[in-house]
Amino acid sequence: MVGEKRVGVEVTDAQLMVLTFVRAKCAEGCSPTLREIMAHFGWRSTNAPRGHLYALVDQGKLVHVPHTHRPWRVPKEST
Repeated sequence: MVGEKRVGVEVTDAQLMVLTFVRAKCAEGCSPTLREIMAHFGWRSTNAPRGHLYALVDQGKLVHVPHTHRPWRVPKEST
């Protein structure tokens, strides 16, 4: 469930790739949009990155800021 922290859950390879991409984009100055993530990995649907991103939020690896165009943030303790 979104918003429920899942401590001790391992990050999958796909989630790690998405996390690495998001961290790199954030380091450049702004987080990527769903469509930018989708295009980077060659996915045809926004459901693929959305699932990975929300799993990373649930694991505490990313923060989601609702109602913003670029809502993904790296938490301070994860940098």
